[in-house]
Amino acid sequence: MRIPFKPVLLIPALLAGLAVQPALAAQATAVPAPAAAASQQDSKAVIEALYADLLDVMQQAKQLSFEQRYDKLAGPLAQAFDLPEMTRIAVGSRWRQMSEQERADLVKAFTNYTVSIYADRFDGWDGQSFQVGEARANPDGSVLQLSQLLQTGGQKPIDLNYVMRRTDAGWRAVDVYLNATISELATRRSEFSSVVRDQGAAGLIALLDRKSREMKAS
Repeated sequence: MRIPFKPVLLIPALLAGLAVQPALAAQATAVPAPAAAASQQDSKAVIEALYADLLDVMQQAKQLSFEQRYDKLAGPLAQAFDLPEMTRIAVGSRWRQMSEQERADLVKAFTNYTVSIYADRFDGWDGQSFQVGEARANPDGSVLQLSQLLQTGGQKPIDLNYVMRRTDAGWRAVDVYLNATISELATRRSEFSSVVRDQGAAGLIALLDRKSREMKAS
């Protein structure tokens, strides 16, 4: 098993000297007042459900094809993440200039890309487990849901903290922080910005579709 967004999304940003967006970094590193008990439980339950499905796929991964892992993870990821909102944030300010059809096509491509990353990276199990901690309230009404990937062999746990917002469908994650400082969305936005600027929605859709096909073929 490999962290789903570390090899693909985070390491290139680190090598390029990406600075995490200050507002997002503050959410991940600050220690705000605890969220209300109900909100904590709701956001915690969402991530616990996601991890139960991830762990199930990890433990069966050697018997499952990429397509089977994809099918098993597509629903849980859609239940845990606000993928349309994540698409909008990752695209940036040019989202406002796009047509409704372009936005819908981008959400579809981004969702396929995200599920493909998880299907590609959660390809084995070596005794790892997940632990979900407390939720901390942010001033904007979101919560920071703390969690860890517990590794084996004396390796240090990996912090995976989720920025979560309440939607009509319940609590959904809109960003993930690796070890409290590296924002998945900031990294994606950095990766996508030049493509959107130079090639528009069609160029980004083509890029996402190509990356998804490459993961499926690997």
